[in-house]
Amino acid sequence: MDIGGYKKRLILALKILINEGIFEQTMGHISVRIPETGQILIPGHIHKLGRTLESLTEDDLAVIDIEGNWLDGKLKPPGERFIHTEVYRLRPEINSVVHAHPPLSVAFGIAGEQILPCHHRGTIFRPFVPIHQYPAQVNSKELGEEVARTLGQGYACLLRGHGTVCVGETPEEAAVVAITLETAALHQMRVKSLGREPQIIEDQYLDGYFIKGIDREEFFANPWTYYSSKLPKD
Repeated sequence: MDIGGYKKRLILALKILINEGIFEQTMGHISVRIPETGQILIPGHIHKLGRTLESLTEDDLAVIDIEGNWLDGKLKPPGERFIHTEVYRLRPEINSVVHAHPPLSVAFGIAGEQILPCHHRGTIFRPFVPIHQYPAQVNSKELGEEVARTLGQGYACLLRGHGTVCVGETPEEAAVVAITLETAALHQMRVKSLGREPQIIEDQYLDGYFIKGIDREEFFANPWTYYSSKLPKD
């Protein structure tokens, strides 16, 4: 097991999410489950140290288990780690979770407005993005279980008045899903601003969650390359 490789991938995904405005005020977290051990890497709690996620390094990552126990790392894991652990418990195929507070998606949750599969990349959110009604911190196993149940088998859910939860089989996938969700919210808001109702893309145009003509690998690989290329050069 190359834990260093997982750490590098997590940090890169985190930088992309910051660069794309998903981590508003650089608050939130992305985790990765290491399949070989079941252990979970997650950013340590740095905000009380007067730091932001932009300063996060591999040394700032905490290692936890599926119960949320702190196993390793110099920084304590975040209180909302139970969002991650309970999603992993429910979804064995998922190995990365993003919890963030992107402004448009948060606005949809506040309004009680579901984000719909209206554009060709937003079809992964079919039939709609569910809204979890509990708005406060998800800082216990029981509260995490409730979020995981709201997420169900989908790619994302909204936390009313709070934020989003997005998932993928890898940190690269989870990051792309989180960005795609905010893009879907933007398109839907623009349609509403035109005084029109968004048109959902019908199942006949889909292969599973993906629109016909774009396979799963292409769906995730192409935007990952694009978002990576936009990162500031050292």
